[in-house]
Amino acid sequence: MKKRTVGYRGKLFRLEERFLRSSRQKFQFALALGEPRESDEMECIGVCEPNGKTTEKMIPLTGKDIIEGELPADLVLLLEKKFFLSKDEINHVMAKVNGDCLEKVLRQHTLICAEKYYEVKHKRNRETFNLGERIPYAARIFDEKEITALVDSALDFWLTTGRYTTLFEAAFANFLGVRYCSLTNSGSSANLLAFMGLTSPKLGYGKICRGDEVITVAAGFPTTVASILQYGAVPVFVDISLPTYNIDCDQLEVGLSEKTKAIMIAHTLGNPFDLRKVKEFCDQHNLWLIEDNCDALGAKYLYNGEWKYTGTIGHMATSSFYPPNHITMGEGGAVNTNDPQLKRLVESFRDWGRDCWCPTGHDNTCTHRFKQQFGELPFAYDHKYV
Repeated sequence: MKKRTVGYRGKLFRLEERFLRSSRQKFQFALALGEPRESDEMECIGVCEPNGKTTEKMIPLTGKDIIEGELPADLVLLLEKKFFLSKDEINHVMAKVNGDCLEKVLRQHTLICAEKYYEVKHKRNRETFNLGERIPYAARIFDEKEITALVDSALDFWLTTGRYTTLFEAAFANFLGVRYCSLTNSGSSANLLAFMGLTSPKLGYGKICRGDEVITVAAGFPTTVASILQYGAVPVFVDISLPTYNIDCDQLEVGLSEKTKAIMIAHTLGNPFDLRKVKEFCDQHNLWLIEDNCDALGAKYLYNGEWKYTGTIGHMATSSFYPPNHITMGEGGAVNTNDPQLKRLVESFRDWGRDCWCPTGHDNTCTHRFKQQFGELPFAYDHKYV
């Protein structure tokens, strides 16, 4: 068996003149993306000197990207100019790029391939509509941007909350105009976390205890009610009004008792319930308000003379990113709030009850990691694991 040659990946070559003539390529250099195969051919991309034109499918190559050798000048990596090169078509090795540069090239090249895959596999099915074809009420609407973002995330192979989570939480909160967004694995989990956050002893007298009552509607989605039952609180069902299918606000007083602690209801099928009446009722009786906003992302309500997004007026709100909803992650949900204490409680319940709020990969952001007393634990017990 022929022994394979290694040591070519990441190296920059000057190409033989005969190769350039036979292939009619307009570049003089090549970067090896991999090692030679059994046929002695290796996968490469073209490299040339800048000509003033740049696109997102080109990557500049400068001296800071080099760990061995040197460049004749600043060059440009042509990600779409991929070809196979045999060892005898190499004039000489000029330089070797560093790992960061090679990783960037391979990532961008993979994303270009993913975009081309979308064009072949998915785009052709979205170009035309014929009269009489079925129109699903909820379907996956995506283009090459979603495909490449999905592949880009997979290349990180970060299997829990990571950079995309951080980006999304900030962008989603900014879109709604709220201070905080906490991403979850589903809208159902978002409802559970929002409700459980209100059961924390840190809320003092305002916390929801087992046996306390929560006003909700008799015709709604199961997970709006499931979290109430799971904890051991008592859902008090009131009727809906037609044609909105939202809560009949005239029934609020009927559902109220000395045990009532909260109202947890949804904006049904994207129709906002009467937020003004419900919020005034909550304020009057010192009740928590959780807006289940899973069906209504993007809907607005005229509140105190200002158009505001639903999901921004209650103490907390929830969203779902399951495929039939307005935007999707496949699975996913979120809890948003303007209250920093509620945000911390929600994320503590989400993250196994942790008290530490340091993001993944960071430590001691509070500067008191080893300076606190927690119950009967030894003084200076590591806060990260409390």
